[in-house]
Amino acid sequence: MADLGNAWHIPGNPEPRGRGGMRDPVGGIVAGAAVTIFSGNQFRGAGGNPGNQLQAGSSLFFRRAADATWTPLPLLFHSASGNNKYYAATIPAGTFQTGDMVQYYLRIAYDDHDTTFLHAKDGGAARTADEAPARAAPFAFPLESSAVWGQWGPVFKLPNVAIHSSVLPDGHVLMWGRRDRPEQPLDVHECTPFLWDPASGEVSNTSQPRLANETKVNLFCSGHAFLPDGRLLVVGGHLADSDGVNQATLYDWATNTWTPTAPMNRGRWYPTATTLPDGSVLVLAGSYKDMGNVVHNTLPA
Repeated sequence: MADLGNAWHIPGNPEPRGRGGMRDPVGGIVAGAAVTIFSGNQFRGAGGNPGNQLQAGSSLFFRRAADATWTPLPLLFHSASGNNKYYAATIPAGTFQTGDMVQYYLRIAYDDHDTTFLHAKDGGAARTADEAPARAAPFAFPLESSAVWGQWGPVFKLPNVAIHSSVLPDGHVLMWGRRDRPEQPLDVHECTPFLWDPASGEVSNTSQPRLANETKVNLFCSGHAFLPDGRLLVVGGHLADSDGVNQATLYDWATNTWTPTAPMNRGRWYPTATTLPDGSVLVLAGSYKDMGNVVHNTLPA
């Protein structure tokens, strides 16, 4: 009788940590997406049974359902977590077309078990020492239409780390980070917001927000919520870590201008701003410093 290993592959399982599933991405997969397949294994199985998977010889085999031949990809070590270890292989983007049905199975090589094949069974995985059953009952997924599911575009560069972002009524995206340049001190009290146009890809700076006394304000660590007329209310901001400013300012997307409004009762670093049914905004939490001590604000603005 074959001595099978401890491997598994359950496509929808959210593992390894940081992944939506062992078949990533999860949900609808479009033709332009790369698909990463993970296998799991245990250093020690039930009763202390060891499972020394070998990277050499461990493979993902895939094909279109209509094809006769299988294409192998090496399963490479990815990560370990506790008693679990994970291997992965990625089917490159563009390999298949919309409407294709993709099939795959896994071969897991060991030096302390027989070679183990993983295939689909009852929504999960089954193990076998025979490759023929694995090929007869492979895992499978269809290539969906990007017109239905959407699709990630290429990575592009922004002028700053977009820690805060808001989609404006005209479709532009307003963003800002912590500081304009990496060589500036962490607690610099200004950071220029900028606009990104998804249609053209163009980026442009807005004016620098200021308090009523014309002092520049850094909106990093602020809270924000839209008013019924489309203006964006931004509350709080950055003096130092855990030390927020009591400012409140309005951004008018139609004129690309900032206007200070009445200050809040306390400084707020990372407050929460929520638009209520009557159009007003409830501002809660956020921290400030009093005599050097961090105070976690519990009062509404």
